Amino acid sequence: MNMILAKNIGFCSGVKRIIHLVETMSKGKKKVYYWGALIHNSVELARLNDIGIKEFDGNVKSGENAIVVTRAHGTSKEEVEMLRKKVKVLDGTCPKVIKIHQMVDKAIKEGYRVIVYGNERHAEMKALRKDYENEVKIISDVNSIEGLTMSDDEKLLLISQTTMMKEDFEKIAFALKNKFKNLRVYNTICEETLARQKEAIDIAKSVDVVLVIGGKNSSNTNTLVKIAKEYNTRVFHVEDEKALFPGMFINANTVGVLSGTSTPIYLVKRIIEKCKS
Repeated sequence: MNMILAKNIGFCSGVKRIIHLVETMSKGKKKVYYWGALIHNSVELARLNDIGIKEFDGNVKSGENAIVVTRAHGTSKEEVEMLRKKVKVLDGTCPKVIKIHQMVDKAIKEGYRVIVYGNERHAEMKALRKDYENEVKIISDVNSIEGLTMSDDEKLLLISQTTMMKEDFEKIAFALKNKFKNLRVYNTICEETLARQKEAIDIAKSVDVVLVIGGKNSSNTNTLVKIAKEYNTRVFHVEDEKALFPGMFINANTVGVLSGTSTPIYLVKRIIEKCKS
């Protein structure tokens, strides 16, 4: 059985940055915690827990020299201020998510209403909504456009959650341009996410089976699964090697392997070894 591995595999630059940050800090004198889900991968979070880097429960132990690193997907200003009253805080937000907040802030000051294509339950969107509640409208698909109440003469900006699907963003942009005349569109889907989406198409077309490795709560991983299923009927979303079963590979000569941006490379290697055995 031939395994075809995507070129864009393992952690993205933003996840590498935050994992390196917490690991480096944990070697010092401070007790390192993270706030919320640092990244969306339970296997990697379990590894961090094993080396003493744990999720912050809101309480600092007496005499503890602690620091809390905020999640990669962003944390609202209100949450950060709440944390700072208790403990030292270090911003772990991905620079590409920070750029979106800066873009929204600038647009609002210039008189724009902001429409964001995203999942309102995702941490990235929760933080954005909390910071800009009245100025930002989050939509999940083309059908959501009907519920928008902006007037035709308002200045509007369309952007996207960093982990969403390019094809869907383009459909939403097209529909909004037909509805509102004063619309600016800026594709803020992460470039690394876009590269993985393109690879998902190419690989899904050329193999018998596709394995997509990543957390079930990972937006970008779920997007890869959705894309791959458009081109291949045998697509499996696996969180770790325990999810593999022999029936996946019946009559399969080629298996394509993709991963979400929060998936550690050691997990990818473990799954490949299990497949080969």
